[in-house]
Amino acid sequence: MASGGAAAVAILAACGGRTGLFVDLEQPVTGTLVDDAAATADVVVADAGVVVAPPDASVLDAIPPLDVVAPPIEASPPAECADASATLIYVVTSGANLYSFDPDQTSFTPIGALDCKPRGTCSDGPVTPFSMAVDHTGQAYIVYCSGELFHVSVSPTDRAKGCQSLPFASGQNGFSSTFGMGFSADAPDGGETLYVAGDVLPDAAVPPELAHISLPGLVLSDDGPLINLLGQPLYLAELTGTGTGDLFAFHSTVAGNGSAIAHVDKASGLAFEESALPGLVLGGGWAFAIWGGDFYTFTGIGPNTSEVSRFRPSDQSLTSIAYLNDLIVGAGVSTCAPQR
Repeated sequence: MASGGAAAVAILAACGGRTGLFVDLEQPVTGTLVDDAAATADVVVADAGVVVAPPDASVLDAIPPLDVVAPPIEASPPAECADASATLIYVVTSGANLYSFDPDQTSFTPIGALDCKPRGTCSDGPVTPFSMAVDHTGQAYIVYCSGELFHVSVSPTDRAKGCQSLPFASGQNGFSSTFGMGFSADAPDGGETLYVAGDVLPDAAVPPELAHISLPGLVLSDDGPLINLLGQPLYLAELTGTGTGDLFAFHSTVAGNGSAIAHVDKASGLAFEESALPGLVLGGGWAFAIWGGDFYTFTGIGPNTSEVSRFRPSDQSLTSIAYLNDLIVGAGVSTCAPQR
């Protein structure tokens, strides 16, 4: 996701795809969430660069932290996901370059440059990719800052089809022309839905909305305001989902000085679990994905450099693991990605 303007500088958000994690709501909730005031406190730096939030009396017990559990080991992906062990994270940059990212090797591999031909304009500069999601067959959906939606394969062996412009009507129902996006499974029928989060700045008069886009019809339907249990909006959110139907949002905090990852109810837009990432900041480009049970954030640390960090919900740790000399603005994962 690219920055929405000067007011978005140093504000976090995210972007993504899907794995097979799920939240076991029968298990007791443990841990704490750091609020906006605590997010400005010093952080504790552990071994291997792990950054964790310090204990603080002002934690918000009203919102439990993320508590995701991997599916049973005997669980297997659908038949069309036979290549799950080889499925990686895919990213797109502001320069319209596609890469794959291998979380196990913490390395990027170039796939190629997009040949999309947007016809619209953007208010704050060149027409560039804004966000991306990847479906269960490895097909990417990319929205540009102009609000135009494109379809392209992330497979190096399937690039001959090129980039296809989709007849998506931007601004449906008054929804933001740019948005974060991610697929989530429609359990138990095995289908999936493309969810989008409105690109709304913290100074907006109304909170951002959660919506979904029908495929192949490309009709946008509102699902509700994207807020947490305290009524705080999830500004500039990017989305990622799981093979068992979960949806997560990586978003800026209300104060705009940190970020958080939230578990979102798809029917209402309400975030009912949330873990703060007070040690993570970003500038003009960011993205988000989930793979093998962990969340991966791609945050801009300069005009042409992105940092990759891994958030593990099992211990609420955040670790810097890689860099790319290109500004990542979108990320996605096929629903065939490893689940643990």
